[in-house]
Amino acid sequence: MGGSLLEGEVVIVGFSVLSAGSRFPLGPLAVAAAGVAGTLVGDQVVYWIGRLAHDPYRFTFRGRPVLGEERVRTLEHFFAEHGKKTVFFLRYAFGLRTVGYFFAGAMRMRWSRFALSDLLGTMSWVGLLVTLGYLVGRPVLRLVEEGWGLAVAMPVTALLVILVIWFQRRLER
Repeated sequence: MGGSLLEGEVVIVGFSVLSAGSRFPLGPLAVAAAGVAGTLVGDQVVYWIGRLAHDPYRFTFRGRPVLGEERVRTLEHFFAEHGKKTVFFLRYAFGLRTVGYFFAGAMRMRWSRFALSDLLGTMSWVGLLVTLGYLVGRPVLRLVEEGWGLAVAMPVTALLVILVIWFQRRLER
């Protein structure tokens, strides 16, 4: 799962499922707002770390250059020509997002373009996750309240997470 301890998608879907119930204090719009805000903060941090990296020609891994001059020029041209679309669709690219946002900053993509594209991509992705979680959450929570408990809730929630990951990986291709 992308290398982190707990993916944001799992948290957003989980809270969306809970928001479908009457006992949870947050509604789906509050979950979506929190998801968008938290996601944007993380994306901005990654962008600015890339921006502060200064010299992309000197990126090294274990003492070896990661990028040569030709690749850096290609990336600079790519982000100048396709940066807005790239940032938007990186939101759907599981495992590539962080690296892509880092390079958007390192390749000096204008912050205003990055921020707007990131906002639109994040709003669409979080909206999709919240909608899926809420729609699945209503029947799951009803079954839990009727006594079916974890026997139904866990497999359905696991299936939802698997579908989100499958959808994300399919979009990557």
